[in-house]
Order: sequence, then structure tokens, then C-alpha cells
Amino acid sequence: MRGEVVEMGYLWNTQGTSLLTEDGVQILWSVYKNIGTEDKNLKPLTEKDFLVDVIVMATPSLLFTSSKETTNYARLCRLLVDVGSQVLRSAFDKIHPPATLPIVLGKTSVHHATLQSLYTGKKKVLNPTQWKKLYPLRSPVSSTTFDITLLTVLLRNICGLSPPATGWDHLPPDTNKSITDDIARIKYYRNTVYGHASQASVDDTGFSSYWKEIREALVRLGGARFRADIDNLEHDCMDPDIEQHYRELMIQWKKDDDSIKDKLEEMEEVIKQSLEQMRGEMETKLTRMEIELKELKEKLGKQTVSASECKNGGVFDSTELIDGICQLYKTREGWLSPFPWCEEFQFFVGDIFTRLKVVRRKKTRGVITDKIITMSSLLNPHEECSEPRTVLIEGKPGMGKTTYCKKCVYDWATKENFPQDCVSSMKAVLFLKCRDIKSGIWEAIDDQLLPQDLEEGVKEQFFQFIRDNQSSILLILDGLDELPSSNVPWISELIEGRLLPKCYIVATARHEAGVKVRKCCDTLLEVEGFTEAQAQEFIAKYFREKSELAEKLSVRISRDGNLAEMCANPLNAALLCLLCEEFGGTLPENRAKLYLDMIECVLRRYRIKTELPDTKEDLTNLYKSQLKTLGLIARNGLIDEKLDFEEDELGKLASGLAAFGFLSVHLGASKLRPSLHYAFLHKSFQECFAAFYVCCEIQDKQITPEELVSDTRYFIELKQVLLFSCGILAEWSDQQAAALVTSMADRVGILHHHISWHVRVSLEAINECKRKKDDFHLKLARCFGYNMTKRMLNFKRRSLSKELTIILSEAIKVNKTLTYLGLCSNRIGDADATSIAEAIKVNKALTKIKLGQVSA
Repeated sequence: MRGEVVEMGYLWNTQGTSLLTEDGVQILWSVYKNIGTEDKNLKPLTEKDFLVDVIVMATPSLLFTSSKETTNYARLCRLLVDVGSQVLRSAFDKIHPPATLPIVLGKTSVHHATLQSLYTGKKKVLNPTQWKKLYPLRSPVSSTTFDITLLTVLLRNICGLSPPATGWDHLPPDTNKSITDDIARIKYYRNTVYGHASQASVDDTGFSSYWKEIREALVRLGGARFRADIDNLEHDCMDPDIEQHYRELMIQWKKDDDSIKDKLEEMEEVIKQSLEQMRGEMETKLTRMEIELKELKEKLGKQTVSASECKNGGVFDSTELIDGICQLYKTREGWLSPFPWCEEFQFFVGDIFTRLKVVRRKKTRGVITDKIITMSSLLNPHEECSEPRTVLIEGKPGMGKTTYCKKCVYDWATKENFPQDCVSSMKAVLFLKCRDIKSGIWEAIDDQLLPQDLEEGVKEQFFQFIRDNQSSILLILDGLDELPSSNVPWISELIEGRLLPKCYIVATARHEAGVKVRKCCDTLLEVEGFTEAQAQEFIAKYFREKSELAEKLSVRISRDGNLAEMCANPLNAALLCLLCEEFGGTLPENRAKLYLDMIECVLRRYRIKTELPDTKEDLTNLYKSQLKTLGLIARNGLIDEKLDFEEDELGKLASGLAAFGFLSVHLGASKLRPSLHYAFLHKSFQECFAAFYVCCEIQDKQITPEELVSDTRYFIELKQVLLFSCGILAEWSDQQAAALVTSMADRVGILHHHISWHVRVSLEAINECKRKKDDFHLKLARCFGYNMTKRMLNFKRRSLSKELTIILSEAIKVNKTLTYLGLCSNRIGDADATSIAEAIKVNKALTKIKLGQVSA
């Protein structure tokens, strides 16, 4: 019967005029309805869709006569379908670049749940073909396979685009030219052109008008590069078959779009009804709660002691002091000023804070899981502890541990972003910076949080309030690695629960300090910094008024693996933004170069501020003597576990060094010993200057690389200084960098303990030497491998990153002594496995590799 209907659609006379009358169409619709109810294999059509099919079937492709008007219509169809899909794909790629698309669509992404609901939900907006394009089985996902309908769905649902002011289905005003306005504009003209489908023709006047409007929208969306292609299409010849092809594509696009629109509107209606139902239930519950709260207040009113009775009876009211601490957090912790030399660079934490990726770690082996933790769930129970009291947050330097703490206490003080069952329920949250702790816990609270003129009696009452309300007190200890060694014992007692055993504690630390207290903590978390998408978000916030720089930096990051790796570190990302702005888009290739450029930037600002003449001389070299002095102070401070310095420690150098802007100047945190203090704002800056001093000493032959690496501290507490030193030397002198790497290999050769750790630090140092202009870091890797004489290496528990695995593989290629390599429980991807396999082919000495529990 279906065949009969199709046959009936081709009733034509010899002049090519349709014999199908309006009555005939209605008869066909009646026949189709009867067939549709009997044959379950037929796809059900609405009357509207059926009539469109009849028009298509009733179009005689063999007898079709092309005219100027029909060609106009076909050209518009081609412009909208071909160029439209390319432009929408270009707009989509700008938001989700191809390099990061697999991550954006990955199962751990928030977008996966959105797309899953569109595919498996009741209305099934996405069909199986589209789903296979989003999640192909045997090849990486690529936007080049997305058709125009799928691109439209993705742009509306996973790109963070707000609907146009006039909605998706109406023509926006001429003055509105945002991305979403132009997407809506293309859809509007698609519908307008489709209105000519029954005659499949458009006169010259209409064609010119439509073409101009569509072209301008497409060029704004896709860029000027599309203008020439569009202009060529305007006069391109089209034969009748091609015209027919684009007419059919246009009809299919409209049908698909209408289907999706209907399903989305139905979904929105269901959601709206559900929200209204929830609102009604919530109003009922709130009314009940208000009644119960009123009754509770009446009961409490009968039992509450009057204020005068409290005062006379000695009952302490903590409200005023806690309000003062809240106000302190709002003013002091609400603003970030990461770079003291750049006074204008400060921002409100609520505006620019980008959620860091914080993941849970298993206590048993310290293994990082895929479980992402939100700030409001810090103290939530988990499989390893049903009632966690102590939380340790670890992370590399500059990963945002301090910023995370600042945002946490700011939200508590302002009562924002926390549900009632978490941190906001605490009576007091006490944020202590370990670097400013001079003695015990009570002195630290007094020094850092309480008013200067507070009476001793009131102070002691507040301390007793803390002791009496421990289960409602949260202590945040930021930077255990910056804690003077003299204070370690009581901090350990606090974390172990021998001091204030019921207080909740959140502590942050670098890994080397965290390892000492992990066993005492109920919850272990890892700050992994920014994903590429979060780095892009941070950059967009930073350059919200300079979008061209944001786009330039974002494109560079998406194309440059070194920069993408650096941007995972929020401090580095902020530095990159600042230097991108300072140097007009020129960016460094590695972390050492990033910090050297930072030094150059600060010195340039210093000369402008002091009205010194402009010079083309290398400013780092010009001020080398002062920078070396600053580096000596930095290194000695790290050795003595000091991150800030009193004025008398710097002597006559104090004001001169502070004038450059590398040091922040502030009153000491202690109210007991008020004085001017000078400090590196972040430990990473201090480590960089310490490395600068070390490199100067090596250049001046005051110390040899062998003497440097023989000091074990450079592989443990001063590890970052060694990494910076290797990176800086790679910028200054290839020969000296190679000498340092050779010395590290020789050092490994004479060790009997902690060999793999020293090798790992050496690999990290080599990784700091990446340069865009060449593969120097790989040459250093081969240098290390050639000089390393150990027979066995065993890397366990994910101690090797992907970057370090590639460097290790390069070292193995030229090594002559290694016979055993253990890589158990390391994350090794396809590229890493390939590099190891290539190394094995070349290396004839390596006979055994252990790969147990390796994961990609």
C-alpha cells in the first residue's frame, strides 16, 4: 500500500503540471492514516509532515525545469545548509576547541549528563545516529561529523549561551548582534526561505535581500574568512539535480528542527509543571516550619536568661567577637592581590574565583580517585570514615590551596554558597596562616583574628567558648609546609586529637609536608588545579573587557601543550594573564621563563615608576647584583624556614629591595611585637629568587653543579629551588644546564637509598627545561640516561606523570646499565606506552619491565 501511495504522488501530464488536486491530497492522507494504524513498521507522520512529503514526491525531478527564480531558491538553500553548518561548527569549536572536545563530552563532565537526558529521556531529542557521532566507538569524537541539526542542539544546551532577548524563534532587532542573536537570525531566515518551498522559487529582489542578511549573520558568526566563499556561491552555476538536492536538504533540516523544537518545548513544559509542584510543596513545608519555629521561639523565650542576668552571672556572649571575625574575612579575605608589584591587579574573590578540581585520595595508598569534592561537602562522610573530623588538602605550589581557604571563610562569613548542613552551621570558623604562627594555638588566634585592644578577661572567655563548643568550631590551617619547625609539635597534637579533640580541622600543605600528617587525617583531598576548560574560564574572567587578548591566549593554550600544562596551576595562569597583557600577547614557553619574564616585567614597572629613562638593555642583567642579593635572602630564608623578614634582618637593604616591588611590606601579624615585615607573597616567588642566586653562583664559579646536588636538601625541602635552577640555566646556558643534569645523574649513581625519588626529581628538573624553539629537554634526558649507572629503578604508586614517563623513555634509549624497570601502579597512556616501547627497541641492556596495575 505504501508503494501505491508513492505511485499516486507522481501523477503528471505531459507539460509537467501536477494532476494532484487538493481533494486528491486529502484522499492520500486518509489512505496513509489507515496504513499507519495497520503497519507497525511505518514511521508515524503528522498531517503537516505528510503534506511536505507529498510535495517532495510530487516534484518531478526528471521533468523539472530550472529557472532564475528556482535557482535563487536553491542557492539560498545551499548557503544556509552548507555554509550555515560550517559557521555553526566554527562557533561551536571556539567555545569547545577540538583538542578539548573529548574532555568536554567525557563521562565525568557535567555536559555528559545533559546530553544523556536528551538521548535517553522520554522525548529523545537526540537520535542514535547523532549519539554515535558524539560518542564514536572506534575513533575520537570530532565536530566535523556533526550535522547542522546536532550543532544547533549542542549550541543551545552545552555551550553556556543565554537565549536571545527575543527568543530562539524570532528575528532579533538589527542592533542585537551577539552569537545567540545571529544563531536565531539564521534560523529565522531558514524558516523564511522555507516558506517558499511549495513553489521552490524566489524572485531577484527577495533573493538579494535574503542573501545580504544571511551573509552578514554568517560572517559575524564565523569570521571574515567566510565572506569570499559566500560571495562566490552567489553566482555559482547549479544544475537541476544539485538544485533538487539542496531543496531536499532544506526540507529535511526544517523537519528535524521542528521535531527537536517540539520535543524541547514539551520537556520544558514538564519541567515547568514539576517546578510548580515542588514550589507548592516547598511553600507548604515553609509554612509548617514557620509555625514550628514560632513555637520553638516561644519555648526558648521562656528559658532564655536576660542580657543583664547573663552579664551579672558571668555568661559569655560570643556574638560580637564572631561578628568581628566575619567582618575581617569579608574585608581581608574577600580581595586577592597576588602580585605586590602590580597594585592595580587585585580582584574580588567572588568575581574571579574559578572552582578548583579537588579530588578524594584513598588513605591506604594515597591513590587519587575520580571523586570530585565540592567546597560544601568537605566534612561529609565517605567510605573510609563515617564521621570525618580532620581534612588534609594537598597540592603543588601555586595550585590554589590558599585561595580555596579564602573562598571558604568568605562564604562562611557572608553565608553564601553553603547548604545548612555543612560549614555554615559552624559557630566559628578560625582561619590561621601557618607562616604567621609564632607560638601556640591561642596566641595564633589572638594575633591573627582578635581585636588589638581586647581585654585579657574577654579573650580568655572566648578561648573557653571554643573549648566548650568544639563540635561547632572549624579550624583552617593554611600552609603546614610554611610552619616554623618549633611549632610542629602542637600542630601535630591538634591534628592527632590530643589538643581540642572535637574541633573540626581543615589543613592545607604541599605534598612533602602533608606526608607527615596524612595518617592522622580522616579525609585526604588533592587540589588538581584547573582543567583546560576552567583555565579558559579564568582567562575569560580576567580579560572580560579585553576579549581579543582572552581569545589570543586561549588559542595559544589550546595549541601549545607546554602552556596548557602551565595553566593547570592557577598561580601560573594568573601570571600568564598578567604577562600576556604586559607584553601584548607574547608568552613564555616554560615555568622558569614565566618567572624570568615576571622579573623583567617588575623591573620595567620600577623604571617607569621612578621615571628612569627607557633602555633596550636586558633589565635582569642590569640589576643582577640586586636580584642576586634578594636571591641570597630568599635562599637563606628557606633554609631557616622563614617566609618573611623583619626590617632589622635586611638592614640598609630593606627600603631599596622593597622599592622594586618583589617584596610586600606589611605590619607583622603579631600584636605583641609590632614591626615592619618584608615577605615574598608566595613561596614560589621565594624559591624562584633562591634559584636565581644559585644560578648566579654557578655562573660565577662560586659553586659547582656537583657541590649543589651533593646537598640532599635540594632533593627534598629545597626541591623547587633545584627545579627552578635547572630551568633558569636552560635559558642562560645550554652547557651549564647539561652540566647540572650530568651531576644529578652522577649523584644518583652513588646513592644506596631513595634512588627512585632522586631520579624522579631529576626528571622533573629536566621537564622544567622545555623550550618552544627546540627539543633541548629531550637532549638533557639523553644526557641523564647516558650518565646514570644504576641497574635497577622502581617507580611505584603513580609517581610518574605522563610527561616524566616520556622523559624517562628518552633517557632509557641511551642508558647502558639499567636491567630492571618497575612501573607498577603508574598512569601510562597510549603515547607513554609507545615511547617506552620505542626505548626498549633501542636499549639492549634492559631485560625486565614490571607493569602491574598500570592504568591509562
